[in-house]
Amino acid sequence: MKCLKVVWVSVLLVSLAAVLPVQATLIWSNGFESGDFSAWTSASGQWDVVGSGGSAHTGDYGADITGSSTAPDDGVLTMNVSSENFQSLTLDYYYKIRESLESTDYVFVEWTASGTDWQLLKDYTNLPASTSWVQEILQLPAGAEDNSSFGFRLRAVLSSGSDRMNFDDFALTGVEIPEPATMLLGSAGLLAFRRRR
Repeated sequence: MKCLKVVWVSVLLVSLAAVLPVQATLIWSNGFESGDFSAWTSASGQWDVVGSGGSAHTGDYGADITGSSTAPDDGVLTMNVSSENFQSLTLDYYYKIRESLESTDYVFVEWTASGTDWQLLKDYTNLPASTSWVQEILQLPAGAEDNSSFGFRLRAVLSSGSDRMNFDDFALTGVEIPEPATMLLGSAGLLAFRRRR
């Protein structure tokens, strides 16, 4: 009888885990309110933190890329952050194009699993200026999950001094990977239930 109770408790836990919504956890966020890039790994080229009118989505400051920048290393804003013990990663931020981007202008959002090989997530090019902020929500590939070498960056290749784009309110979220003991308990409960039947 005691064994049957343990089985039913295990089955109940597994059932609840399958039904209850999975909560995302905030891994890292930054809104540039420090007035600099101190929360980021590195910034090069034309990137700046500005507090002039319209440069922030919330608060007083936002990131700004303005003026001519060239590949491969000029105009790069990088963040290396471990995603160990997290899966289902999402990168969320806001952007505003202050001066139109022509077909020769690019702002890339890229990610890395190794810190050296960068893969494209999003490409902003040939877009008109906007008066309002736009929210971007990017689902990261499986290679970004549970990875101590994970990172992402913004890389600008702009052709003229008038090109300009703002970013603000970055948030990296993920779902915690269940501990092996929790998964084992659920699996054992299901196995015992099937044997009992």
